[in-house]
Amino acid sequence: MKTRAAVFYRSHEPLHIEEIDLRSPGPHEVLVEFKATGLCHTDLSVVDGALPWAAPTVLGHEGAGIVREIGRDVTHVDVGDHVIGHSIPQCGHCAFCASERANTCEEMLNGNVFQRSGFSIGGAQVGAFVGLGTFANHAIVNEDQIARINPDAPLEKVCTIGCALVTGVGSALYSADVRPGST
Repeated sequence: MKTRAAVFYRSHEPLHIEEIDLRSPGPHEVLVEFKATGLCHTDLSVVDGALPWAAPTVLGHEGAGIVREIGRDVTHVDVGDHVIGHSIPQCGHCAFCASERANTCEEMLNGNVFQRSGFSIGGAQVGAFVGLGTFANHAIVNEDQIARINPDAPLEKVCTIGCALVTGVGSALYSADVRPGST
């Protein structure tokens, strides 16, 4: 199918809004129609060159939308479910994923999950930023990077939960070691 996306080609240049190709979902993948996306400082860091990233890539990693199609082995979401993406992919089988430290997944740390993408232009693959690519109307997302949410939740408000909220809360609880009663 075709979809529209904001594609990153070079640092210090605007993103290009264009129609790109999107393949069907594989066995553990989901086609998500993104209805809302956040603009994270990390996306801006790619555009301004502070965070080197391979191009071309569809940026965006804070998104909420509706599942439109699922791969044959997907088990935790179904067509029509409302979902949010999260920006910390997990392979589900490395030692970190089997522990309480799935946020340090070996596949994420070695970059393999960042190769996930259903996007292409003229037959050439286009990346999906951190496996999501929420600056597209539709994207193929691995099932380990989406979570079902209440269908009554306003997508334009919950879209940032997968990065901004977890980053802020994680920083306060685990990096800054904030304790109850702290100010």
